[in-house]
Amino acid sequence: CNATISRGRLRGTNITRTLDEKENVVLYVIDGTVNINRKTLNKGGHIRVSGAETLNMHAESEVDILYISMPEPSMAL
Repeated sequence: CNATISRGRLRGTNITRTLDEKENVVLYVIDGTVNINRKTLNKGGHIRVSGAETLNMHAESEVDILYISMPEPSMAL
């Protein structure tokens, strides 16, 4: 499995990204609060987004997130 793992801090940020058809993403909130695809996630929360979906992320205050992208549909996380 070829996974890409990124960690980032966002503040006052809007991010929109369309995923590739075979791309699967898991986002974990390490600290703070973020709105992802109209769902509010707090510290410890996570969401999966996959297959040609659009990822909409908005952080009003500072948030620390972990972004894991895997090209295969079987996500064992």
